[in-house]
Amino acid sequence: MGYMMFGISTGNSTLDVILIIGVFLLIFIAVLNSLRLVPGRKGGNYTKRQSLLTAEELQFFYVLRDCVNGRAEIFVQVRLADIFTVKKIGDKKEEHSHLNRIKAKSIDFVICDMQSLQFMFAIELDDKTHNRKNRQERDAFVNKLFQDNNIPLLRIPTQSNYNTESIKSKINQFFKEPE
Repeated sequence: MGYMMFGISTGNSTLDVILIIGVFLLIFIAVLNSLRLVPGRKGGNYTKRQSLLTAEELQFFYVLRDCVNGRAEIFVQVRLADIFTVKKIGDKKEEHSHLNRIKAKSIDFVICDMQSLQFMFAIELDDKTHNRKNRQERDAFVNKLFQDNNIPLLRIPTQSNYNTESIKSKINQFFKEPE
């Protein structure tokens, strides 16, 4: 008679041993996987992005850098929670709800004063995803957030080529002495 495991036996002791080894091997692999020690799972559940910006955002960044021309600092992919804080209203649950609305959202570019790093204005590039209903709702929320806090927000449609002079004329209004 073969080995009994979980009340199951094939009646063949060799097959029973293989079954037991197989079950233990599966359990062992499951444990290793949960500990992220399985070969090929380096880094666990995350992988690095290729770049901080998409190709379209990077192309705009180079134009923006030329337009700013050293008059301000340019920060990219800034979380809204790094620009805005939630007002203390005494209701922790409601405060946490407001924080959740901004902590996972970011703005493409934030332009800050060179000396104080105070916010001068922000830029959001609008690609075709901004035509989706859920994205339009997000955009309306972000627009109001910036407006309510007196930080100008420029929305610029993504393009295959950006006209440097056009971008420069849009951002010069935020500098004390336009070029």
